[in-house]
Amino acid sequence: MNAAMNPMEMGSNTDGESIQQPIPADRGAALMQALEAFDDDFADLLVADQKATLPLQGAAPANPKCSSD
Repeated sequence: MNAAMNPMEMGSNTDGESIQQPIPADRGAALMQALEAFDDDFADLLVADQKATLPLQGAAPANPKCSSD
């Protein structure tokens, strides 16, 4: 078998020994199937909700005890 044709995942077991496991050809298929169940309107609502709830990055929080004077 040619290793270039069969991607492998490297890891170690609980004893610290190196192990190699083949990566399944259908890896991620279940995730993609689940994502196909969502329509574009639902995705747009999630994005809008996230933008509405996240604070601006880099903006300093208001602190009335601090003064720039």
